[in-house]
Amino acid sequence: MYLIFPRAMTIPEVASRREDHHFEDWLTATLIENTNRALPDTNESCVPGITDLWMLEIAERNGKMWTGKFRVEFETAAQERLINHRQREMETGMFFFSLDTDTGEILFA
Repeated sequence: MYLIFPRAMTIPEVASRREDHHFEDWLTATLIENTNRALPDTNESCVPGITDLWMLEIAERNGKMWTGKFRVEFETAAQERLINHRQREMETGMFFFSLDTDTGEILFA
């Protein structure tokens, strides 16, 4: 299953959870729960898909606007597939975001 991130998402509980000592862990779990999920398209052998996210950190807290980043894992299928054995490569990258802690709107960059 791949995680599909929209350009923006609203998480209303952010305002009540922003002082939580485990805010980053909670937000990571909430993002995973609230992203759309899609099965990998078996017809496309080399299209990367996001399969996991972790290490969410808030880098800057300016009033109600917070910015941060998290790591994502991309899974890519090898261009040449064997009949029953497909080798997969895992690659990682960073996603950056801004979060309005009053409204709970998160924008992904």
